[in-house]
Amino acid sequence: MGSDDLILALESKGTSVKLVKITEEQVKEIESVLPTTLKPITRTMQIHQIIVPSRGTILHRPLSCFCARPAICQCFKPETFSFPTQREAAHSSSSILQTCEEVAVNTTASTVSKLRHIVEVDESLVSNYCVVKYDGKAYPGLILSVDEEEEIEVKTMHRVGRNRFFWPMMDDVLWYQKENIITILDNPPRPVTKRHVEIEPEIWELVEKEEDE
Repeated sequence: MGSDDLILALESKGTSVKLVKITEEQVKEIESVLPTTLKPITRTMQIHQIIVPSRGTILHRPLSCFCARPAICQCFKPETFSFPTQREAAHSSSSILQTCEEVAVNTTASTVSKLRHIVEVDESLVSNYCVVKYDGKAYPGLILSVDEEEEIEVKTMHRVGRNRFFWPMMDDVLWYQKENIITILDNPPRPVTKRHVEIEPEIWELVEKEEDE
């Protein structure tokens, strides 16, 4: 069984993990532009968040925090690391940054396509998970039924923070216009504790942008 067969087998099982195949040629392409003079960052296994405030400089910390977004908060004491400014290192860093920017653009384009807006309201939507917008906030839920007026009945979860949800003791069921359905979810919200679940983080980031509009 090759890597392509493995990816197909895992995807057919409905895994929520994003699978990406990286070829040997892609690895060699990145290796060819990596400089040999850059000072390494220490304790990389403890880094959970990296922020790039300017070219050649990064902030890193052991835990992620977005409480002051788009500003950079000082939670968990972010440390500053600057790369060498020698001409050779700067040239190599520029090449790497350009490559990374190209990857970021491709990744963003791929991720944006993951928001599945409803085009047509029909019975095929029933039993799918979705995210609704109610009173300016996003909530995941399960589609129960649709009607001829293109309204969608959804049983929604309650939220207890950023991307944390739970099923209430009493069902919260309402009818929504399709314009208030932010996206259909490919996968149900996944558990993070015994009671709470989350939407896939890369999807949630896109949902938040729709939530703010």
